[in-house]
Amino acid sequence: AVYCLYVRPDNPYIIWAGTEIGIVESLNGGNSWALINDFPKVAVWDMKGQDDEIVIATHGRGIWTAKVEANQS
Repeated sequence: AVYCLYVRPDNPYIIWAGTEIGIVESLNGGNSWALINDFPKVAVWDMKGQDDEIVIATHGRGIWTAKVEANQS
């Protein structure tokens, strides 16, 4: 199941989907997807952008933040 989506405001081709097994990422606007291996395999319920970070709410592993590097393209 997919619980939430986060589309990068600086690059709409980068999309994160919060799923039952972690975060799945697309770097090409949704044409292909891959599981992010550097994140725990837990349900991700919500993701919100705040300044230069994404705040990630999980089920059972608390709240996480991820720094977002500005897109240089």
